[in-house]
Amino acid sequence: MQIAAAGDRGLLATFDDASPSLLRSLAAAVRRDANVVACVVGHESLLAIFRGAPDASVFERDVSDELTPAVVHRVAVTFDGADLDELLAHAALTRDEFLTRVDGLELTVRYLGFRAGFAYLDGWPWHLPRRPTSRTRVPRGTFAFAGAMAGFYPVDSPGGWNLLGRTDAPLWDAEREPPNLFAPGDVVIIDAHR
Repeated sequence: MQIAAAGDRGLLATFDDASPSLLRSLAAAVRRDANVVACVVGHESLLAIFRGAPDASVFERDVSDELTPAVVHRVAVTFDGADLDELLAHAALTRDEFLTRVDGLELTVRYLGFRAGFAYLDGWPWHLPRRPTSRTRVPRGTFAFAGAMAGFYPVDSPGGWNLLGRTDAPLWDAEREPPNLFAPGDVVIIDAHR
């Protein structure tokens, strides 16, 4: 674990090969400390913000007994996005081959960011860079990817990822607690609609 200062009241702890489940459990334990205001999960890190002086010992907790099984979400996706043909050409796949390979694909939520409820999903098998220019509006429910990460746009927003499909899953609901459907460590199984 590497610790770095993050302002005068924060510490960033970076972990080698930490699973999303471990980071989620450790973040929950860190949040229980009376001196901690917030603890945010990153790809391989935790950012803790303190009320008083930062204390790196909050990251040295054994949470092995607190690890819980991943919450599993099956998400129906219709693959008809604007950039699907580019991915098919890049991966040398037919549409049927792609749908066969992506149906049942398990992705893991690494962390949340960009927009409220936007989950960065690890495990996407094909890589293309982010689009050179962002679109001004990507509709809510769009499934997209950039590099090795995939995700669903929870609300209408600008975006520069490769658009592959869409879902009607309730990704973000301000009336729900928590409002985001996914949390770090969750597993998302793609149910590919043909």
